Amino acid sequence: MGIVNKQYTFQDKDDADPTQVNTNFDDLYNELNGNIDEKNIDFSKETLISTIIDEIKLDVKEMIYPVGSLYFNANDGTNPSTLLGFGNWEKFGKGKVPVGHDPDDTDFYTAEETGGAKTHTLTEAEIPSHSHDSGSLSNNSTGAHTHTFSDTSSSSGYHSHSGSTNITGNHDHSYSAVGYNYNAGDGIVQRSDNGDDKRTYNTSDNGSHSHSLSINSNGSHTHSVSGTTSSTDSHSHTISGSTGSTGSDNTHNNLQPYITVYMWKRIA
Repeated sequence: MGIVNKQYTFQDKDDADPTQVNTNFDDLYNELNGNIDEKNIDFSKETLISTIIDEIKLDVKEMIYPVGSLYFNANDGTNPSTLLGFGNWEKFGKGKVPVGHDPDDTDFYTAEETGGAKTHTLTEAEIPSHSHDSGSLSNNSTGAHTHTFSDTSSSSGYHSHSGSTNITGNHDHSYSAVGYNYNAGDGIVQRSDNGDDKRTYNTSDNGSHSHSLSINSNGSHTHSVSGTTSSTDSHSHTISGSTGSTGSDNTHNNLQPYITVYMWKRIA
């Protein structure tokens, strides 16, 4: 603002020496316009009212934004000292969101305390308690069933088999036979059908003995086997082990929904 003219005559027509002008007016003009020549000060009513209004606006702004206050702007990133015309400001909370003070929570008890992270990797202690069902580890029951098989034994080469019966000790064998009648008159022998004519006879005692036997060699050969196993009824099988691992141990996004604005803090 340039130098303004100061009138020597007030509206009540009383002349006044410039040196007798109220120092409050000088201070007011000096603050707004810099040091000016007292002889060139404009004391018109319009100028005084405009100056007072501007001073009031500035006082109100400073009351709204005392030192320590935050200023937000969604479009203009200009320093508030330029936009508002007062104070010293610095950027505040870069890349962070404000949280309200909570006297009952130590994480949010101290002003300007920081915390949290954009990404996070869960620890084992942070994974919710859970379990896995048997899933594919348990095979399905196949119901009653049988298995067929067919195979050939390996060749045993040229061979024979031999052995002997158990020894039964000293013994004889008994047997019965139908008797025969001799008719001396007719000179013939007739078989009798009368059961009373059956007689029992004993072989002679051969003493304690056994019998030897041998099987002729069949030469080198194999045996073929085939058949069907018996049914085992419906059943299942128990499987031991554990499920395979999954996951990649990568960090996950830990951001809340957000919107970016310019934040400033008044420091003086």
